[in-house]
Amino acid sequence: MALRSGDRLGPYEIVAPLGAGGMGEVYRARDPRLGRDVAVKVLPTEASDPDRVRRFEQEARAVAALRHPHILAVYDVGSHEGQPYIVLELLEGESLRERLSRGPLPVSKVVEVGAQICLGLAAAHAHGVVHRDLKPENLFLSRESGVKILDFGLAKLYEVSGGEGDEQPTATATDRGVWLGTPGYVSPEQLRGTGASARSDIFALGAVLYEMLTGERAFKGASRADTLSAILDRDPPPMERPGEPVPPSLERVVRRCLEKDPEDRFQNARDVAFALEALSSATWKIPEALLPGPSRFRWLKPVLLGLLVAAASGVAGLWYGKRAASRPLPTFTPLTSERGALYDARFTPDGRTVVYSAAWEGNPPEVFSIRVESPVPRPFGFPPGGVLSVSPSGELALLRSRPGNVGWPKLGTLARVPFAGGVPRDVLEDVASADWTPDGSLCVLRRVGTQMQLEWPIGTVLYRSANIPHVTVVRVSPRGDEVAFVEDKAGGAALQLADRRGRVRTVAVLSEPLGLAWSDGGRELWYIDGRILYAIDLSGRRRAIQSLGYSAFLFDVSAEGRVLLAYFRGDNRVRGQSPGERTEHDLTATPIHADALSPDGQFLLATAYWFGQHLLVRLRGDAPVQLGALGHPKGSALDLSTGGERVLFLEPGPPRRLAEVPTGAGEPRPLPLGAVEPIAASWLRDGVSVLIRGHEPGRPDRLFIKRPGDTAPRPLTPEGSFVSSFALEPESNLVGSFAASPDGAWVAVHEPPRIRCYPVAGGEPRDVPGYDGQDLLLGWSSDGRFLYLQRDLDAFAAPAQLFRLDVQTGQQTPWMELLPPERIGLMFVHQVRLTLDGQAYAYRYVRNLHNLYIVDGLE
Repeated sequence: MALRSGDRLGPYEIVAPLGAGGMGEVYRARDPRLGRDVAVKVLPTEASDPDRVRRFEQEARAVAALRHPHILAVYDVGSHEGQPYIVLELLEGESLRERLSRGPLPVSKVVEVGAQICLGLAAAHAHGVVHRDLKPENLFLSRESGVKILDFGLAKLYEVSGGEGDEQPTATATDRGVWLGTPGYVSPEQLRGTGASARSDIFALGAVLYEMLTGERAFKGASRADTLSAILDRDPPPMERPGEPVPPSLERVVRRCLEKDPEDRFQNARDVAFALEALSSATWKIPEALLPGPSRFRWLKPVLLGLLVAAASGVAGLWYGKRAASRPLPTFTPLTSERGALYDARFTPDGRTVVYSAAWEGNPPEVFSIRVESPVPRPFGFPPGGVLSVSPSGELALLRSRPGNVGWPKLGTLARVPFAGGVPRDVLEDVASADWTPDGSLCVLRRVGTQMQLEWPIGTVLYRSANIPHVTVVRVSPRGDEVAFVEDKAGGAALQLADRRGRVRTVAVLSEPLGLAWSDGGRELWYIDGRILYAIDLSGRRRAIQSLGYSAFLFDVSAEGRVLLAYFRGDNRVRGQSPGERTEHDLTATPIHADALSPDGQFLLATAYWFGQHLLVRLRGDAPVQLGALGHPKGSALDLSTGGERVLFLEPGPPRRLAEVPTGAGEPRPLPLGAVEPIAASWLRDGVSVLIRGHEPGRPDRLFIKRPGDTAPRPLTPEGSFVSSFALEPESNLVGSFAASPDGAWVAVHEPPRIRCYPVAGGEPRDVPGYDGQDLLLGWSSDGRFLYLQRDLDAFAAPAQLFRLDVQTGQQTPWMELLPPERIGLMFVHQVRLTLDGQAYAYRYVRNLHNLYIVDGLE
């Protein structure tokens, strides 16, 4: 049955064909009832034999029972004029086969993708479903939600008795000497006709992992018969790949998946997932001090690394495996399918309704409600903004964003409104987070001057942070006796508790906190750190709840223990414009940080987001040229010389040191700094003198200048100049801390709530009039009359609003707005880099695409 654009299949309107295969034809279609695009799969007209129809219907039944972020979702099943069809989630991206056509994947990406496949398979196996045809064609790399397992058309239902490894296959017509699958990925037991089990999928997974790592198939021959013979009798060749080697511990995981005897493989997909997750974590956390330095024993380093990783992987996998085997797998129920960014979500007191804020399809943020059992979103119709909290009586606390904002503001106006509707009533300005208390009052986090202030109730100050970006979220205990909040500090993100008297204590230090919620009546706090959901009690005892396999954010936990979280996929990109042009260009093929722009505007210094590789990118034309990675593997690139030939580099410590690194041939040259430990640095206009933000041992930060021939830097500002500065990481070069004038005579230093100009030759500093303490210093104009600033550093909202500040009169003049064309999921714009004349620039923007889920069965 060939369908054309405009044809109807039940309630669905066909838009265009997407593809066809042995199990059906797939079309893009529109569901007018929900206003969303879907994929509709129909059985080919010529494939009408009963077995094909039965298998097609089996696919619908099997997949409809599976609700997991890494399994393609089934929305509907039906028949139109005798033609059966399935309505599926519509994906954007490419299949793993298409990606492999460009070569093997990076090792870190293989681990990430492999863990996600395992989690999807584990969910399917727990529901009695074996895929039986896992291969790169049936694995889709979605741009929005990671890996999706496709086409359970060959799935075989089996009885589950006792555990994942003890399944008893259900007899079907295909069991009697006939195997279904794809040569190269089918398991030995399927070829021998003894039936497929969960461990057959693990074998296919091993073949897929092998291919992702090497770019070659694990089993291949001159003919189909030779390939099948290799599966039965031969081991795959050693794993080799160009450049990055395969870690021995990872190769062991893959080869265990590929054991001929099912009893010798991993016994369930969860074990493989835990091994991969532990391997990923262990490779990042091996202390350098444990590894031998360059010497005649350098061959020990990879051996020791492999042993440490293998040990960590085995211990973590055993621990996770034993714990996970004692309870059933959680179920994931998707609540949203639109494209865009979620900002916050909360359960209502009954736990049956979710209120969330999101910016779908590039629109401004809106507030929606959705019933768990009937996930059709209902917009409230409030002005643009987000939801912060739902009170025990059902009243909403909202965060209204500024007009024209298309991203998520970190600060806004707190408002309250009944759940039943009405006009929101403004309560407080400059609010970052808020939460209702059990008695119906509000605990708020708001900006006051250059600090973040925790107030409970409003007007009663419990805590003040050192500077604006530090405190991020507040959650009041269900018992109303303590408030939890996260504060960024030098050693990591501190999870802290404050009581009503303002006594504050730290219960944990986190590396990558993603959400916070109370659970178990206030006896535990749940949070995501990295890709694992943890629980911690009030004494600081922590336990791991669930490995999530992909980036996720925790929003809420209901009184019944249901979890509200969002899986998300981030996209960090850089755009820019070179001198003389009037059109922006996408400057990267991979997510990068924008570190510095050369003074002539021709080159961008950047750091590849995933690999920590430092790059030099030419800004000109429609096809920017990547000149290659710098020959300096570690540390932070800080500044670029006029012609792009030299880079200031911050080498990691302790203690940290500065080096001058050529972008072409040559060796790095250390810069002698005496006792000064640098944090950030930049060149003066002469290209040889260096401004350094740093400190001497045990002393506060200040600004130093080092000229050629100096044996040590000379102090330029008093000690403590930066004590209240914005808390930006060293990798961003602390943009906004200081900037030298074009003639090199003055240095503007950000000392909140003021900007102060210090004469380089010595003398008294002067304050810049007209500055309110809240904006980000970007640099000077070429004539030295103006400072370029970005509005509201703490908001980082989109679009980025730039203006000029007259250093003599304090007059502010709007200059430009930066807003990328990719509006869907846009969060914020930052890392703006400008030339002195303002004609060339670059900026980084962040997009996040979320899907909201309710998770049951976590404990």
